[in-house]
Amino acid sequence: MSLVRVTRRYVQGLIEAAQAENAIDAAERALATIDAALAGDRDFRSLLFHPMIARSRKKDLLRKIVGDAAPPVVTSFTDFVIEKKREHIFTSVYAEFRQAADTLRGVMRARVTAAYEPAAGQQERLKSQLEQALGKKVILDV
Repeated sequence: MSLVRVTRRYVQGLIEAAQAENAIDAAERALATIDAALAGDRDFRSLLFHPMIARSRKKDLLRKIVGDAAPPVVTSFTDFVIEKKREHIFTSVYAEFRQAADTLRGVMRARVTAAYEPAAGQQERLKSQLEQALGKKVILDV
């Protein structure tokens, strides 16, 4: 099974559990913290993905990264992923979770690429037109 399919299945379970506990926003913040640590710390990535590092050490490491702010559903999720030896999905869990959470919230993200920074009024008009056309709340990334 491909990494993308595995990630989607795991994230689907996480989003359902987080929704049941009303912890989607907190879970998203915790996953963003893990994602930032993976992107910014080569040593953290090496420890998390190394097959010879004990699972208990990996779990402790993730708990230290997310801190006490992480809801129990995220801690259970990260523990489960580590127990199943699927640590590599952590590289794409946050992006998948954010997309699933946005779908639940009725939000769509739009990336705008321009030769120059559009004026605030232009950005607002574009956002308004997209929201009207799509029937969803739009978040622009300019």
